[in-house]
Amino acid sequence: MSTKSRSTGLVSIALMATTACLLTGCSKSKASSGAGDPGAALAAAGASAAAAAGVSVPAGAAAAIAGATGKGGPLDESKLCAAVKPADVQALMKATVTPVVNNPGECSWYGGDLKIDIYANDPTQKYYQNPVNGPGTTPLTGVGDQAQWFAPVLGKTTPWIEAHKGSLTCTVSPADPPETTLPYTGSDPFYTIAPADSAAYAAKEGALCNDIFAAS
Repeated sequence: MSTKSRSTGLVSIALMATTACLLTGCSKSKASSGAGDPGAALAAAGASAAAAAGVSVPAGAAAAIAGATGKGGPLDESKLCAAVKPADVQALMKATVTPVVNNPGECSWYGGDLKIDIYANDPTQKYYQNPVNGPGTTPLTGVGDQAQWFAPVLGKTTPWIEAHKGSLTCTVSPADPPETTLPYTGSDPFYTIAPADSAAYAAKEGALCNDIFAAS
């Protein structure tokens, strides 16, 4: 069997499994981040296999993938990813901006070092993951209807942001400090980042979500 035939078979299996998951409700138990969700994992596997095999995913199957990931339709994601201004991406990273890669529910640059996750059907803010002004979060003004930033280790890691507008949630996961334009001192793994620099960098990340919101 040829490589393409094997890949096409894998696509079919992944898509059938995704459809079965949708019918049995296996994706309903996923956590707010989508981690550990078998439906989302199968959907991503199906989409990845399709891309690798050069196989077109039928419209109905694409909709099934979108439903399993909980992040809206692929056409919406493609439009939203394309709306992110290269200059806004470049403001965050030292290396020349790379072309955006549109994955299911995700816009990716620099081989995945900088990513935006898009949750296109989130009117109840289920995927706006942390409580507003919750422990470790700081409000971020001027981004969507509401936004906040946080750092996995405050003063040591690049800030992440979450933003929400209407029924859309946008989250930005960044690269490590040496790859970014974020000022810092020290070296891996002991970076030191001033609070004001973290806040300024988070505001630049917010521009990416505002690009997404403007195109939605």
